Amino acid sequence: MTDDPDPKPPDPEEGPAATSFDAETVNHVQTYLSPSTMKIETALFGVDNGTSSSRARATGRVTDQDITEAITTYVPPDCYPLASKALENENAVVLHGPADVGKRASAIVLLRERTDGPLILLSPQLDLTELGERDYDKGSGYALVDHIVVPTTAEQEFEWRMVRERLVKAGAYLVVTTTTPPSLPMVAVQHVGWEPPRPDDVLVRRTSVPLSEDDLDTLTKSLAGSIRMRDVVQLAKRLTDGESMANAVGHLDQTARSKVCAWFDKEPSRRQIAEVTALSFALG
Repeated sequence: MTDDPDPKPPDPEEGPAATSFDAETVNHVQTYLSPSTMKIETALFGVDNGTSSSRARATGRVTDQDITEAITTYVPPDCYPLASKALENENAVVLHGPADVGKRASAIVLLRERTDGPLILLSPQLDLTELGERDYDKGSGYALVDHIVVPTTAEQEFEWRMVRERLVKAGAYLVVTTTTPPSLPMVAVQHVGWEPPRPDDVLVRRTSVPLSEDDLDTLTKSLAGSIRMRDVVQLAKRLTDGESMANAVGHLDQTARSKVCAWFDKEPSRRQIAEVTALSFALG
């Protein structure tokens, strides 16, 4: 009997296999099909590392300017009433959904709806135990944006109950946002799946220039794909600043293209490219 030949050494260009993709990584996989062609040969694939700055979000009091801007330009999605009712009844609510669907602005609007007191941004590093032990000021609203969620356990139901009771006793309110849905049902504090508002509704709210029927038709077609809210806001600003419809809409193509090109500039391995491509089809 002869020994098996040595296995083929791994190709250094392939790199190590990813053992898992967390929810935030999956949320930032870019699949872009041009709305004008919808052809696979013009598709773009890549990863937008949008989580790199989320961990560095500022904490402290939300400024009056930020509150005013969030309220005056806000377009509530269909899931808003459910979250509003939960916050009214339980003094706390969790919004979970993909990145860039307006959860932060929603948290500010939800809190201002319940209280005229100060609104405070908490560190996303806080865990449930710390939330259940910290002091809350009467009449204040607290937002914990981009919460770092650990896998759901049965003990978290008890921890959420402690958080809720502490908020109720203090007369304060808390909105938590995350990209990770609970893997187990949570009763003490409602977890609401968050979706973005209609992009064309956001544009109408934020655009100060009149839009013709042809303009609205062009926008509807251009926004039919997966577009981030920040890109819709930027599109509204470009139109308000006097940019032509063609140039403003074309910027959406360039935004997606530049993010994908930036990812490829980092020279991902062939294995990473294959994994991202598979994820793009799986999510798309």
